[in-house]
Amino acid sequence: MQLPFARGRWRYPAALIIVGIAIGASVGVWHTGATNTLYLLLVGVALAAWAGGRGAGMLSATIVLVTVVVFKVTGRELPEVDDLSIVLFVIVTPAVAYVTASLRDSLERAQDARHEAVESRIAAEITVAQLRSVESITDVALSMLQLRELLHELLGRVIDHLRTDTASVFLLTDDGTELREYTSAGVREQVDEHPLIPVGHGFAGRVAAERRPIAVEDLQGIEVVSSLMRQRMASIMGVPLIYRDQLVGVFTAATIERRRFTEDEVRLFGLVADRMARAIDHARLFDDMHQASDDLRAAVAERDEVI
Repeated sequence: MQLPFARGRWRYPAALIIVGIAIGASVGVWHTGATNTLYLLLVGVALAAWAGGRGAGMLSATIVLVTVVVFKVTGRELPEVDDLSIVLFVIVTPAVAYVTASLRDSLERAQDARHEAVESRIAAEITVAQLRSVESITDVALSMLQLRELLHELLGRVIDHLRTDTASVFLLTDDGTELREYTSAGVREQVDEHPLIPVGHGFAGRVAAERRPIAVEDLQGIEVVSSLMRQRMASIMGVPLIYRDQLVGVFTAATIERRRFTEDEVRLFGLVADRMARAIDHARLFDDMHQASDDLRAAVAERDEVI
């Protein structure tokens, strides 16, 4: 349950409004001829301390005490209020303000702690859901070792799970100066367009050069090498593929409809990219081992033929 606390800059205005109403009500009651209505002021101080906290509560108590002293000294507005009541009032009012404000601050801290716990639980649930999505996308990497087929399957799952219209993987050339489209899925797969993208140019080249995720809501405002991206896509997300601090390539996903990628989505793309970069490295290692085995068999066959 949300407690009726004033927060931030509203603490002191709320407290002053409450204590002003209490003073006005007390003066009104005194005008009727009632005796000793100081309890109304005590209630006002307690409510002001509850609404505004310790500082606002003590300020309200000070205002009330000054008001009562002024009225007592000038002989106005305090019919038949004896000196003992005034003394007790001066002693009790700050104590009421302090105790009420302390209780209020304790409850506010407990309320904030509950909110933080709820937010932490929600964040944890989101993280678990993201990890499950990543696993559902990348678990294929454990069952496929041919690099091109592996990446194509991964991209298809990215499109299905992350609601994009196309996705591509660009691998860095051996000299590290260009990106070559290695495989794509979705709309781009249907277009015979495979440009070489210099690192630092175009969207994918910018992602590679800056080595950080980049999300663009409107593609019309940036440099794009691909004519497909420029003519048919509205929004794009790009993540560098980095494994063991080495740039492997770039992973991109785009949508036909304009879309603002959220921080959670950017984080999810990053998790997918991490798994993808690892899979690329492992698949390349497997390909290298397979090629080395073929070379060895060919060398042995050649030796036997010579012998």
